[in-house]
Amino acid sequence: MTPELRDWVNSEIMPYLPTNRVSQGDKIMFRCPICGDSKKSSKKMRGYYYLKSASYHCFNCDANLSGMKLLQAFSGEDYDNIKSRFFKTMFDGKHFSSLSSNWSISHEEKKVENVLNFSNVIKPEWKSELSERATKYLSDRLVMSSPFLKEKFYSYFSKNGGEYILIPWKINGVDAYFQLNDFLKLTDSGKKYIFPKNKDKLIYGLDNIDISFPYLICFEGVYDSLFVKNGIAIGGKNLTELQGKILRKRFPNHRIVLALDNDKPGLIATARTLEKDNFTRALYFKWFNSYTKPKDINDFVKESGNVNEFSDGKTVESMIVDSITMKMWLSQNGYLVEHGKDKQERKKRKVQ
Repeated sequence: MTPELRDWVNSEIMPYLPTNRVSQGDKIMFRCPICGDSKKSSKKMRGYYYLKSASYHCFNCDANLSGMKLLQAFSGEDYDNIKSRFFKTMFDGKHFSSLSSNWSISHEEKKVENVLNFSNVIKPEWKSELSERATKYLSDRLVMSSPFLKEKFYSYFSKNGGEYILIPWKINGVDAYFQLNDFLKLTDSGKKYIFPKNKDKLIYGLDNIDISFPYLICFEGVYDSLFVKNGIAIGGKNLTELQGKILRKRFPNHRIVLALDNDKPGLIATARTLEKDNFTRALYFKWFNSYTKPKDINDFVKESGNVNEFSDGKTVESMIVDSITMKMWLSQNGYLVEHGKDKQERKKRKVQ
């Protein structure tokens, strides 16, 4: 634990912890303030606050909260204010902590763009309150009622009068990256999502990770990620080198789980990742079977009408498989053969 994180815990968290508590190593145990703990025994202390990770878990009601979320539950203060104060404390001290790991900012690390230092890339004038039609589009897709939607979306109006949904990608409380959703299909390219040019893709959803759940579920799209516990978006079918560095720095003890679409392009892309050395230890989020028709999580939730289908950690964990299991399923369903054909076709195009 860095001195900055220790000071933050002592000044922000400790005053709210019950006086009747027991310290044991890096754990502080007390009666859970969320569920009230045992109704039969006043001596039970099944709420555990972990000092090293600044996180909370109750072994009675199974509540999992980051340090910032716990502080919000105790104080009733606005979460964004707590988050802003936390990151300011970390950066002022020349250290950064994700509440799951910490490191010093070295000269070499500063050379790697966006791994530690992020600047705001969105101009304030780009942000307009969501229009009625943008709100309807998101509501129809159930995005506005998704369980893990924490950050605001905006309407962006281009100079020619076109409207797009602006999705900020916040990291450390900063609008470090963004994408535009062409929900009205204004562009001729056919692409639904537009990303900044000449800028490496970052990661959506990092600030809202529950560190007590040891998986990071990587989706291509933001909307899918909002329905799954610890869902994040990488904006493509492959985790880039920069994205990998960010995840390893910020969450070194978490497992990366790939969650691509349940359609031919998505499943062929999944087969492609199985060949890459850097994915030999990867896990896969297999939320579908051979009879599942929806191509992605958002479509699945729309069809089922249950936005909390994948919000429970135990449910999500039960759907995570290793690379061997994923490869066997792809083979049984013909996608390894399709991948082979795709590979040959791409080689032919290169020769031409």
